[in-house]
Amino acid sequence: MTISLSGIINPPIDILGIGVFDGMHLGHQQIADKCTHLLTFNPHPDLVLQKNNTLKRLTTLDELRLLYPNLICLAFTSEIAKLSPEDFLNKVILENLSPSTIMVGYDFRFGYQSKGTLELLEKWALSHRIRIKKIKPITKNNIPIKSSAIRQLIEQKEFNKIIPLLGHDYLIKGHVIKGDNRGKSLGFPTANLSVPSEKCLPPTGVYKGYVMTGQHTHDAIVYIGTKSTFGPHDICVEVHILNQTIQLYGQDICLYVSQHIREDMTFSCKEDLILQIKQDIQQCYPK
Repeated sequence: MTISLSGIINPPIDILGIGVFDGMHLGHQQIADKCTHLLTFNPHPDLVLQKNNTLKRLTTLDELRLLYPNLICLAFTSEIAKLSPEDFLNKVILENLSPSTIMVGYDFRFGYQSKGTLELLEKWALSHRIRIKKIKPITKNNIPIKSSAIRQLIEQKEFNKIIPLLGHDYLIKGHVIKGDNRGKSLGFPTANLSVPSEKCLPPTGVYKGYVMTGQHTHDAIVYIGTKSTFGPHDICVEVHILNQTIQLYGQDICLYVSQHIREDMTFSCKEDLILQIKQDIQQCYPK
């Protein structure tokens, strides 16, 4: 069996957090803030185990590394999924990472058919002189914050409700590709983003956001939709940076989406669209 780990690995590790950490929401942050390293899994285990073949990631691996640089990734395969809980702990954790402390969430399960329980983990850790720390659930309205619930809110077009659960603006890392220059012809040049197919995009519409280039933050408005005013198109992500002309073509950029402003709309003429874009900018950034 091949055990493939990538990232910053310098065993022995002091405090290792284990989990998928998809979204790096407030619950995940409770673990991350107390750890020296995190261990995640890619692809998402639900895809490998065929629990959800249509699952989209709130956070891609590249995005997760931006949110938490000391990230270790285990390539999750069907072979890894068949490891017993004891073999997972011995062959993956102990032999490769040798942590002094392991930190996990309240609902952590591991190993074949999720048979690994917290009780089993604690018993194993005691025999290897490893400390175990468990994090209590972080709740909103008495309901634990979970990635699946955040994903469901996105599907229900309730984007603005996810930001308080995430504890950060929604990150989309993409590659700037050549567009049709229609935004420029309208007076609002845009950067067109190519986004990994595994990424869970916000619902179609217009958003307030910002772009990070190096150490600089640029205010932006974001369009996610099919550009129906100009005929049928695939879903696209376009970013208009305010009051600046920045050459981004060919670059990877980090877009942070902070607030949904309005639904996607079809306009009868480009003049109506231009007027609406001006209103969108005014709503996002009142003068």
